[in-house]
Amino acid sequence: MAADDRTDPAWLDARLYDVRSIGWPGEVEFYRALAPGGSVLDVAAGTGRISFALAEAGIDVVGVDLSAAMLEVARSKSQDGRNPRWVAGDMRTFSLDRRFDAAIVAAHSFQFMLTADDQVAALDRIRAHLHAGGRLAIHVDHDSPASLAEMDGTPRIGRPITDPSTGNRYRAAFAWRYDHARQDATLDWAWSERDDEDREIARHELAPMVLHVPSANEIEHALRRAGFRGLRVWGDFAGTPLVHDSPDMIWTATAD
Repeated sequence: MAADDRTDPAWLDARLYDVRSIGWPGEVEFYRALAPGGSVLDVAAGTGRISFALAEAGIDVVGVDLSAAMLEVARSKSQDGRNPRWVAGDMRTFSLDRRFDAAIVAAHSFQFMLTADDQVAALDRIRAHLHAGGRLAIHVDHDSPASLAEMDGTPRIGRPITDPSTGNRYRAAFAWRYDHARQDATLDWAWSERDDEDREIARHELAPMVLHVPSANEIEHALRRAGFRGLRVWGDFAGTPLVHDSPDMIWTATAD
């Protein structure tokens, strides 16, 4: 997508991101505790949902994201442009001229790394931007076999939401498909624009979104290959141990 192509549905998706009520109990507090008063690299920062919360706590934040649309929304919300700062980049290849006390990959964004090489490349880049002893936190989904079985291509539709910039109403129209052989989940989706009677009046198709569904062993192996130590994992942001029915995997590790 060209950076100035405002007709692309990705720009609509970026505008709607902040009104989807995305979030997990305790996640902001968890990330704040990684580097109180220090510096944090927010990888795949999106529209800055976590970055702004950390900056408000006095943490120096740089957010990196691949999406021009997401970064524009983030910049539009910045008060002074100094904290957080925003950088366009791919998590596998980005390069900044500084190091940080901590780094985070929030909201399942690490699952866009579809191969072992992708995972290690991203972790290598992150480790290169951490001070010795710097901490990393990664949040990935912990799908149950039952939830993966439901990813059978069945069309579904989300709740109504309103574009804050236009007042137009939308529902997400989506279907998940799971490839067990590759452990990849594909989201086919669109934003369905609705009238006052909730009838579809336009449909804005987005490119399919593919996320890898990793096991705990897979994440541990990637972290160790990338040179991280002191690995720990929890099943939620409250520090509950990871068990078979935990909804999430929250990993922390330390850079050498």
